[in-house]
Amino acid sequence: MDIAADWVQAIGVWVSAFIIVASLWVLWIQIRELRRSIQSSTYQNIYQMILDIDKHFVENTDAKPYFYYGRKVDNESLREKLLSTAEMLLDCFDNVYHQKECMPPHTFDAFSAYMREIYQNSPVLQELLSKRERWYPKEFIEHLKRSSMISYNSG
Repeated sequence: MDIAADWVQAIGVWVSAFIIVASLWVLWIQIRELRRSIQSSTYQNIYQMILDIDKHFVENTDAKPYFYYGRKVDNESLREKLLSTAEMLLDCFDNVYHQKECMPPHTFDAFSAYMREIYQNSPVLQELLSKRERWYPKEFIEHLKRSSMISYNSG
């Protein structure tokens, strides 16, 4: 048996093991960075939707009390506009809910509290959802209807 050949083989095994460990470490770093990038992109996209909602209410100040302050629809000429706004909000909220796995939990909790409070304070949003429940997944509806206080305490 040749001792030199055994050493070469042993060194080859150790070098291979080192290369595998180094490759796994580099892969782990790349996956971690990809996850951060996805979370950042998700946050930016959702934040842009929230800014668009804010802009909508700045441009339509007459609609805001129906979504933020519990005002019931008392102006039938506004009803269709309010229902359209409610549909826009529900679609945005559904989008946020379905991206929760792409966000850190504390980030989703804040968006969730916002969505739930708007829902709880808006008779027009509640009315539209009751008429269009089949348009949205059951898990999203259940999440939206839960008390908003849950979100503030988890994270």
